[in-house]
Amino acid sequence: MPIPQTAHAEEQEPGHGPHDQDDKRAARPRAVEERDRAQQCVLEEVLNEDTLPPLEDVIGRFAERVESLLGSDGPLRLAPAGWVEAMYNPALGPTVRGLFTDTRTWWIKLAERMRDVGRLPADADPRAVGATLFCLVPGFVIQLLILEDVDAATLREGLRALTG
Repeated sequence: MPIPQTAHAEEQEPGHGPHDQDDKRAARPRAVEERDRAQQCVLEEVLNEDTLPPLEDVIGRFAERVESLLGSDGPLRLAPAGWVEAMYNPALGPTVRGLFTDTRTWWIKLAERMRDVGRLPADADPRAVGATLFCLVPGFVIQLLILEDVDAATLREGLRALTG
């Protein structure tokens, strides 16, 4: 969608011209990619450990990484805008879908490992479990950005209560 120009380029404030908007849009996929790669690293680290930590610890570590990427100007702050834009921008859609698919794949791998070590029933569907765990990602991000009243400890406590 083109950005309407409300003033001539020479009259616009720095950071408010059409090219600046293009730079911000170009930064969104990079920000989303940086965030997703950092999140995937947490899950990869967990899967490489000899003993699989309890789920609430995995989620807590993941949430701590998300918090570190949020910050006052962290790349995570742009992620929701990138998610929305991906729904309307055919050029961005495949990138964000790929990043979401990659991240969800790590959650599925975690579910497979949980099943293999007996933390899930033998007939549990790792794809369904991974998709469910992945749902925590955007929900946690949005709550941090908008409600500002949750943290990694909140997720740990909530999962501990749910999983008994």
